[in-house]
Amino acid sequence: VPGLRVGGGLAGGRTSGGVDPEGTGRVRMATASVDGTFERVTARAEAFYAGVPKATVRGGYVQLGYRVARPLTVNVQYDHDWFTLDG
Repeated sequence: VPGLRVGGGLAGGRTSGGVDPEGTGRVRMATASVDGTFERVTARAEAFYAGVPKATVRGGYVQLGYRVARPLTVNVQYDHDWFTLDG
């Protein structure tokens, strides 16, 4: 579909120092995104996840835009994040 982009990524590793001084914890991260730019409408969304020792973070946003006139686009956006501490 012309104007549409979809992406994502995965990463991982082990911690070192900080909340895990022995470096025994696993780190996991993931992202996903969609971006659409069309004649008068734009739409974007991203989501992410990060799991580290003793914490988990999830979040993302959705943004919609409408081009009212050539130099003016009106956008609305919703963001949400979840933080979980595991002890």
